[in-house]
Amino acid sequence: MDKTLSFRYISLILYTLYILVGFVPYFGSVDKTATQIVYVNILNCISLALVVGFYKQFERSFKFALSILPSILFFGYFIWGLLTYFLAFNQTEVLIESGKTFTYLSAFIFFVFLFKTNKSYFLKYFPIIISLILLTETSLVLLEFIDRYKENYTRTLGLRAFTGNINITAFIMVLQIPFYIYQAKKWKFLKIFFPVIFFTVILLGSRGANLSILLVLIIFVLLTFIKRFKVISKKNLVQIILSFVVAIGINNFLFDKNEDIKKGTSVSYIDRTTNLNTSSTQQRLRFYGDAIQSIKKNFFFGIGLGNWKIESIIYDKPHMKGYKVPYHVHNDFLEVFSETGIIGFILYYGIAFIAIFIVWKKFSKKRLQTNNEFLIVISTSLLIFLIDSFNFSTILYLFILLIFV
Repeated sequence: MDKTLSFRYISLILYTLYILVGFVPYFGSVDKTATQIVYVNILNCISLALVVGFYKQFERSFKFALSILPSILFFGYFIWGLLTYFLAFNQTEVLIESGKTFTYLSAFIFFVFLFKTNKSYFLKYFPIIISLILLTETSLVLLEFIDRYKENYTRTLGLRAFTGNINITAFIMVLQIPFYIYQAKKWKFLKIFFPVIFFTVILLGSRGANLSILLVLIIFVLLTFIKRFKVISKKNLVQIILSFVVAIGINNFLFDKNEDIKKGTSVSYIDRTTNLNTSSTQQRLRFYGDAIQSIKKNFFFGIGLGNWKIESIIYDKPHMKGYKVPYHVHNDFLEVFSETGIIGFILYYGIAFIAIFIVWKKFSKKRLQTNNEFLIVISTSLLIFLIDSFNFSTILYLFILLIFV
C-alpha cells in the first residue's frame, strides 16, 4: 500500500478516536476527566509519532497547525495559566490544570494537522461519524430510561450515557443535531429517528439544551427562506418540526403529573423550559454572583487556574451542606475570568471569537468557496457551543468545529 494512502487511513482512524473521547469509561475513577485525559494523551503520543514518521511529506501542514492564530492564542492561555501559579492560593492545582490544558493544546494542534493533510476525507466522513455517535448516545439514554421508568420517575444521573453529567449529555446531543440534519439529506432513513432524538434530549431535562433545540430549528426555518443559504427543503423542515412537536407531546403526556417543579426535578419540557423559579436556578444565580464578586477583586490576574473550587468555599459556605462544595460556577465565561483574569479570558475565548469572525467573513462574500450547507451546520453548532459555555465546558468540540471553518 502507498505510504501516503496509509497515512490517510491512519489519520482518519486517529481523528475518529479523538472524537470518541466521550465514550471512555470510568475504569473505577471518581472523576471521568482523569481517564479521558489519559486517553487523549495516548492519542497525542500516537499522533506525534505519526508527525515524526511523515514529517517530510507533511511538513507544511504541521507548521500551519502550529502557526495559526487559534494555536497561538491557546498556547498563550497555557502560559498565562502557568503564570497564575505565583498568585494562586493552591499552587498545586494550577500545575494540575495546566497539565490538562497542555493536553488539550496538543490535541488541538494534532487535530488541525490531521485535518489539513486529509481534508476531503474528513469532510466526507465527519457528519457520518457524528450521526452514528448521536444514535448510539440516544440508544443508551433510552435504554436506561426504560429500565428506570416508574410512576414517580424524575431526572436521574443514570441517563448521562458516557458523560459525567446529564446536562453535558444533552448539550453534546444538541451540538450533534445540525450534523445529523445534514447527513439525513443523504441517508433518508435517518429521518425516522428525529422524534426519538428530540424526545431523548428533552428527557434529559437541560433547560439550556431545550432552548438550544428551539434555536437550531429557528435558524433552519429562517435559512430555508433564503435561497443562498438553503440547507434543507421546506418539506424536510416541516418533518423535523413535526418530529419535535411529537416529542414534546409524548414528553408532557408521560410526565405531566409526577414531578416536583419547585425542586427543579421536573422532566416536562414545558415546565423545565419556562419555569425559572426553582432551587437549581437560584443556586446557579448565586454561583454567578459569587464569581462576579471574585472577578471584581481579581480583575487582571484572577485567583489562579483551577482554584475556583477552593475560592468558592469562601463565598458559598453559608449555603453548604456537609462536604458538598460548588465545584464549578456552571458558567465557563465567569469561571475562566475568575481564575485567569481578563488576559486569560481574552486568550481562551479569543479562539471562539476568531471562529465567529471567519464565519462572518465567509458569509459576507458574494460567492462562498466552501460548501454553504456545511458552513451553516458548523456555524450553528459553534453557536450552541457558546450557549453551552453558560453551563459546562465542551472545548474539545470547539476544536472539532474550528478546523472546518
